[in-house]
Amino acid sequence: MSAEAQTYQLMEAGPYTPELLHYVQNSGDVPKASWDDWKLTIEGLVKKPRAFTMAELAAMPSVEFPVTLTSTGIRRDEMKRSQGLKWGPGAIGTSLWKGVSLRHILELCNIDANPETYGDLFVCTDGGDDIPKGTYGTSFLLSRAMDPLSDVIIAYSMNGAPLSPDHGFPIRMIIPGFVGGRMVKWLRSITVTDKESSAYYHYHDNRVLPPPPVGPAAIEEATEGKWFSKPEYIVNECNINSVIVYPKHDEILDVRAVLTGTQPVYTLKGYAYSGGGRQVTRVEVSLDDGATWRLVDTLKYDYKPRHGDKYWCWFTWETKLEVASLLAGKEVLVRAWDSAQNTQPKDITWNLLGMMNNAWYRVKIHLGPDFKLHFQHPTNVGGTTPGWMSSGDDEEVGVIATPTPAPAATARRQSISIATQADLSSPMPPISTPLAIKEEPEALAPSPSPPAPSLPVEPVSALAATTKEACTEVAAAPLASPSNPDGKLTIIVVGLGMVGLRFCEKLLEYDTEKKYRLVVFGEESHLAYNRVALTSYFGHRSISDMLMVEAGWYGENNLQLHLGDLVNTIDTKNKCITSSKGIHMKYHKLILATGSSAFIPPLVGKEKKGVFVYRTVEDLENIIAHSKGKKNAVVVGGGLLGLEAAKACHDLGLRTSILERSPWLMRRQLDKTAGDLLAGEIAKLGLATITGSNTREILSEDGSDGVTAVSIDRMLPGKSTENLKLETDMVVLSCGIIPRDDLAKSAGLKTSKRGGILVDDSLATSDEHIFAIGECVVHNDMVYGLVAPGYDMADAVASNLCGGDKLFTGADMSTKLKLLGVHVASFGDYFASESISRPITFFDPFSGVYKRLILNDDGTRLLGGILIGDTNDYGKLLALVKSGKPLELSPSELLAGKKAGAKKEGEEGGEMDDADQVCSCNNVTKGDIAIAMKEKKLCTVAEVKKCTKAGTSCGGCMPIVTEVFNKEMAKLGQKIIQHLCEHFPYSRTELFEICKIKKIRTFAELIASHGKGLGCEICKPCVGSILASLYNDHVLTKENAPLQDTNDRFLANIQRDGTFSVVPRIAGGEISPDGLIIIGQIAKDYGLYTKITGGQRIDMFGARKDQLPDIWERLVKAGFETGHAYGKSLRTVKSCVGSEWCRYGMRDSVRFAIQIEHRYKGLRSPHKIKSAVSGCIRECAEAQNKDFGLIATDKGYNLYVCGNGGSKPKHSVLLAAEIPEDLVIKYIDRFLMYYISTADKLTRTARWLEKLPGGIEYLKEVVIDDKLGIAEELERQMQFIVDTYQDEWKTVVEDPVRRADFRMFVNTPETERTVELVTDLLGQRKPANWPSDKSPPPNIRARRRKRAGVVELEECTTPTTPASVTEEPAPTLPPKSEWAWTRVAPTSDFPTDGGAVVKRGAVQIAVFNFTSRNKWYATQNMCPHKRAFVLSQGILGSEAKGDDDAAVPKVSCPMHKKNFSLEDGSCLTGEDYKLETFDVRIMDEHVELMLPPEKDLDNILATELWMVTAQETSQEPAEQGVEVAGGCESGGCGDKKLEW
Repeated sequence: MSAEAQTYQLMEAGPYTPELLHYVQNSGDVPKASWDDWKLTIEGLVKKPRAFTMAELAAMPSVEFPVTLTSTGIRRDEMKRSQGLKWGPGAIGTSLWKGVSLRHILELCNIDANPETYGDLFVCTDGGDDIPKGTYGTSFLLSRAMDPLSDVIIAYSMNGAPLSPDHGFPIRMIIPGFVGGRMVKWLRSITVTDKESSAYYHYHDNRVLPPPPVGPAAIEEATEGKWFSKPEYIVNECNINSVIVYPKHDEILDVRAVLTGTQPVYTLKGYAYSGGGRQVTRVEVSLDDGATWRLVDTLKYDYKPRHGDKYWCWFTWETKLEVASLLAGKEVLVRAWDSAQNTQPKDITWNLLGMMNNAWYRVKIHLGPDFKLHFQHPTNVGGTTPGWMSSGDDEEVGVIATPTPAPAATARRQSISIATQADLSSPMPPISTPLAIKEEPEALAPSPSPPAPSLPVEPVSALAATTKEACTEVAAAPLASPSNPDGKLTIIVVGLGMVGLRFCEKLLEYDTEKKYRLVVFGEESHLAYNRVALTSYFGHRSISDMLMVEAGWYGENNLQLHLGDLVNTIDTKNKCITSSKGIHMKYHKLILATGSSAFIPPLVGKEKKGVFVYRTVEDLENIIAHSKGKKNAVVVGGGLLGLEAAKACHDLGLRTSILERSPWLMRRQLDKTAGDLLAGEIAKLGLATITGSNTREILSEDGSDGVTAVSIDRMLPGKSTENLKLETDMVVLSCGIIPRDDLAKSAGLKTSKRGGILVDDSLATSDEHIFAIGECVVHNDMVYGLVAPGYDMADAVASNLCGGDKLFTGADMSTKLKLLGVHVASFGDYFASESISRPITFFDPFSGVYKRLILNDDGTRLLGGILIGDTNDYGKLLALVKSGKPLELSPSELLAGKKAGAKKEGEEGGEMDDADQVCSCNNVTKGDIAIAMKEKKLCTVAEVKKCTKAGTSCGGCMPIVTEVFNKEMAKLGQKIIQHLCEHFPYSRTELFEICKIKKIRTFAELIASHGKGLGCEICKPCVGSILASLYNDHVLTKENAPLQDTNDRFLANIQRDGTFSVVPRIAGGEISPDGLIIIGQIAKDYGLYTKITGGQRIDMFGARKDQLPDIWERLVKAGFETGHAYGKSLRTVKSCVGSEWCRYGMRDSVRFAIQIEHRYKGLRSPHKIKSAVSGCIRECAEAQNKDFGLIATDKGYNLYVCGNGGSKPKHSVLLAAEIPEDLVIKYIDRFLMYYISTADKLTRTARWLEKLPGGIEYLKEVVIDDKLGIAEELERQMQFIVDTYQDEWKTVVEDPVRRADFRMFVNTPETERTVELVTDLLGQRKPANWPSDKSPPPNIRARRRKRAGVVELEECTTPTTPASVTEEPAPTLPPKSEWAWTRVAPTSDFPTDGGAVVKRGAVQIAVFNFTSRNKWYATQNMCPHKRAFVLSQGILGSEAKGDDDAAVPKVSCPMHKKNFSLEDGSCLTGEDYKLETFDVRIMDEHVELMLPPEKDLDNILATELWMVTAQETSQEPAEQGVEVAGGCESGGCGDKKLEW
């Protein structure tokens, strides 16, 4: 039931431990679990007990981070006579865990306790397992669960895949820094209570009892003395520990061989960890029993610390020791220290349960007579040779040696335990792993030992930590039976590529009787991804973006996956496979989908560093890593994949040359004219093509093993050749494919002499139980290198296994692609014999269009064709070929098409017949899409893709798919709505054009002519941005100010305490010492918190609104201006020091960055824009993850666009290469203005490009080629913005009227804080954390009332303000009859269509002049969601409740977009919050409010009563600088469309 790997396996696996190597510790059988049926109940001291489904948990905001788990009993095997499984040092593992914050879950259920008492309460967790002493349960303090820095989560994913049954499927607890025994698996219930868990294992495990004579020496003695119930012996956090991994146990070192070498040293390696997030600060080794110690050379942490100082994972270390010192020593030992100065003890402290052993780890050194050193570890769990501490008593030590398997025909095998993947009804089964062992007799014929696997990986020892009673006999390798309780037949699929996955999909579709279960082995560690779109990986760098189906699909369909596990052998006689990880499994039918490998020609130098193939994501990662700092690349091969590889190298900024042996490119798909035209088109992009070239040798001419050049022989006219040498830093070989048939050959299956598994028309191999599909197949002497034929094969086999009768007689090799921006297509019999066909051609070399149609002799039927440059008619022409129907048009009309050249890509979708093919990769017709949309009510293109598979492979058909979708939606009477909001029936792009063409300059004019209602928090900022982009007026004019969100409204970023941050512009990151001093002095004078930003600027936090103009005035006088950190505009242009200082710099990046930043500063856009300029290809400014970035070369700059960092990072793509500075400016002008005029609201450039039809190639046509003829207009628009720039801070500073708008209160010069300030470790002041509960505890509020001098009223009822913040009794306001009109301020003090604050007594009241509605409103200024005093700064709008006259006036809180009715104070975003509202009247041009007596109002709403203080949050460090949407108690902070 428990298992651990060898420590060297863990270290070799890298930072993340594979699921099969991660230690397993279970107290009983693994329960069966179903994703759909599993529920997690939350009960106890919560106001809203709930039961969450897995779907609900998976839909919540998630977090993902690495955590090291370790058994409390790790290294127990060194502690003799202790109780429990004899763990060695391998009971540890580090994985990437993903799940939901427990704190978030508990907040959703409303904890019925004050934060001050969290340390006295417990979270009790119980699992769904059934073990002799009840379920496994335990508990930990509620304060740990509610601490945002403790990262306690409910996890459902491990290393990017669903949890396996062994590790708690479907959910488990993860408590970073704790021992594994506190993290309940198969989590069923969570109870908040004032008592510890009563579960048996909570008390009888994970305790360090004192040794005798003080403590117990036996379990009976411990039970009788009630030692287990004493709280002082409980174990929660891990202790400090370290282990030596290398030298391995039993490792032999030939001293003579090492000492005679050039480096007579040995590298020791190991790991170390500590608990509670503490950092391991040093590791030391000793060779003299601790008399002297030496620090290790390297102590490495491969992960980013959480929250700056939380180290939840292990550290690895290594150090070099002279072999002579090892020769002199008897043992080598290690110890570690952590940040709390904890270290390991010298000796083992014995305790009954053998817990927490962290004594110095000792490896013995023995010198043999042969002058070889033999290293011996203390223990060797599961191994054949004992450690130096082992006694030889297996029962005592807990080691089960693996016996030699019995030679008889009948052997006793160990079957996989109670809950193998086959047994699970769960829809999310992850990788399976051997667990508990039960005996099951089965007749087995003896078979010879299999050959060694090509990728040997030692499997986890499933027996390493089991007791001797669990098993008395162990087979050489555990064998899993293909049968299961449902009697299903096992189909094993070898290969999880696109074709292997398609087979699984089709089998699930055809297997209506559910008679099969699917087991899939994939050599790669990834789920099936889109290899056809391999090149797109360079853009997003995310394997998840390429997955063919979502990760949850495999579980939902009960597939058993074995990832990263290569099938080595097939025993055809016994119908059994063996994998590299030691898994043996029987099959009913076997499907080989092993694909192909890259053909590597016998070139001299192919083994050199810098030579790559182009087949997998790993290949791409290697190319990316090698390309950094390189200039040139050569691609050998001018076929489909070769051109894709060339595009990848080009996008990496490399000068790329393509070498093709044939006389023209893509000889298998194109004729010579088409191939030459293609070469000419891609030459325009800067790629060189050399056809007729034979690559001879890859050279290294600088004395290294790296590539420096390629030697080729080029064919010349007259059959002569010339030798050329091309300088290059990298070679990518793309010379074709070789079917992978090694596995089939070793099994005795028939294969082709040229490679490939021979199959018949049913795809059966020479073994009737084995089928082969995809690129590993040879069918009728043909190897199919496209995905579509593989899909056809998969469909045929799946159908036939379920009673069908399909044959594969060949495949259509038609294809439509976009290669390096050039549209290419070939279809039908495009190389038909001249004896049966006649061609008709059209060739326009100026526009790069070539069409060649192949017709029969009399021109009545279309046989095939080739298209270059214009492939819009591909779908229609392919349909004509497949139908075989006589042509209704003459060949010349067919060639010209309908208004040739007039159609845009995708426009043919509505003209196609239902039988016409839309997606050739997946054989999807227009009729398939139409039927799916009608029957399954598909409403989005994404749903069409998921349902029909159209567009999921190469993606080239997506324009047609989209057009078909739009046409079919119209037929179904459905409208595709892209309205901005309820007030405008237009998209942002349409509104931009409306404002531009009709020269509309105000929101009032626009909504009157093209909208309805009063606007809202969505449309007002959007229109404000459009007007700023078009006319560049100051954002705080009378007309523009009401449109601005709070940041733009006050030209600074609002922070969580209602104050603002100030960020002056520091163009290019360059600043003088005097400038630094001025900023420092201002921050010091105003008590501002300072921080260096990621954009090379200085941020000053904590400025009150009324202080902003004074701070700006000082900055402006010193020569600074606004940095626009608050706006959806250009933020920064980051730079390296460039050629002025850097020895590698090629250009003056600082100067150019400053020039660019000053040109585009103040430019308002749909989203924020960031830029960078790197002075050389070392790329220190990180220009390739910016909205636009520049990298200097020796010839100019490479311009990259549409990248970004943040929560959804995106690698930018190359727009233009090696262009001069003037052209850089021209292209950026066009790019930015085109983005601003066409992007949707709040859309980053990366997302915009993803949605832009034609993608980067189309953008190049617009920006570089001026395809739309608008380049001059775009440049003119940008120059207007540049010419009309004004410093927004300076304008306010110099305008007394605008400056007055920054007062805190309009009726008094007073100011006050609304959140208490606390001091951090550096002595800087920052606001106290937001509390978990939204209201202060009653005792704190009572003390505040007393301190404030307000009177506690005798009558205590539930308050009306704020209703949802607290349910505890509080004073109420008196009857309205006791209220009176109170004059507060002149009407001129209040902005148009906006709000301002008045102070009455100790209460802040927001007064709103809703000018466009001709009404005034007043509410409390505090938003009850986070007790932020900011409502007066919110945007005013309306929300329809029927007809326009019934629209509800509202204010949107600037913090998290909670919307409140101005009429009754109710929350309009669904939460149970409520504001206190007050009547308003205007008398003698003054505002008067109907208010209760001052003392009564103070007793309810005084600022001091509701301000956030450090006391109520116990001075916890905050993780919530800005709470993201979805993280609030209600399930979301306002409208997610606002991307807050």
